[in-house]
Parts: sequence; structure tokens; C-alpha cells
Amino acid sequence: MQPTATTYTPPLSPEMEERLTSSLLSLHKERINTDLRRLGAVQYDMRLPETHSLPLIIRPEEHINGVVYGRYSQTSGHKVGRGVLVATDFRMLLVDKKPLFLRCDEITYGAISAITYGRAGIGIAIILHTRMGDIHLRTFNRACAVNFVEDVERSIFSIRQRTSSIADSRIELVEERGAS
Repeated sequence: MQPTATTYTPPLSPEMEERLTSSLLSLHKERINTDLRRLGAVQYDMRLPETHSLPLIIRPEEHINGVVYGRYSQTSGHKVGRGVLVATDFRMLLVDKKPLFLRCDEITYGAISAITYGRAGIGIAIILHTRMGDIHLRTFNRACAVNFVEDVERSIFSIRQRTSSIADSRIELVEERGAS
């Protein structure tokens, strides 16, 4: 009989847990800031309160694929404000941070029907068409807007492609059952 080796890991002290959590949060924040800069966020965007609240909203396993900062209005509920639309690999977020509250709306890609992009002079208008109503966002950052629209279109297309392949396989299954 072979002896088995066991390892013992003592529990972490509260101070060590706090240091580890703080270290992981700072790494998460650093990764998010790097993603934002890569996607076209300028120095002004990096100083906005919405940017500082993203590490608390974005999950560690999520990655930001598109972001657009600007003034938004929603057709449902007539909400107006300044915020950021964030496209991750799992969901879409509308984040609006004010001194006394944080508003974060989550939209799944399945609820998004289309995205519209338009330019007028230096201003850019993006309309996110969803089942719950439209979100209109005006911005001046063209790099962020283009990256955001391309990512949302890619995500919508991949969702529809997966949905249609699932529907096709269900139709085939029904046809096989009907033929037998």
C-alpha cells in the first residue's frame, strides 16, 4: 500500500483575506481600465464616475468588448441622463452614476433587436433597439462608438445564428419523429 501525501492549508487570517481581496480588486480594476483604453476611451472618460464603478459591476470572468460614453435617453420611462453603455461578452449594461445613487440596467443580447449608428458633424448618435424600448445615446468619441456598434452587431448575429441552429435541430427532430 502506497502512502498518500496530504497537504494542509491553514485558513487565512482576516488581514490576509482583506489584502488578497484588495489585491484581486486592484488587478480587476487595472484589467478593466486597460480594456477601456484599448476600446478608445479617452482621459476624460477614464475620470468619469461610471468608469470608477465598473469594477464593482463587471464580473471577474467578464470582458468588456465595447463601450460608449455619452448622453442617453430611453423611450420607455422617458429616462434621460449621462452614462455609459458597456457591452461585455455576456450582457449589455447601461450605467449611470450620480453622487447619491448608481443606476445599472442589464440587457441580454437576446432582447436586442438592432443597433443604429449615425453621424452629424462631429456628433454621433447610437440607437439601441430593444424589446423594452429604445436607448438613444449621443457621443463625440468616434473610436468608442465604432468599436461598440461592431461588437453589438457581432454579438446579435452570433445569438441569432445559435438560435437558428437550435431551431433547425428541433425541426429535424420533429420531422424524424413524424417520419417514424
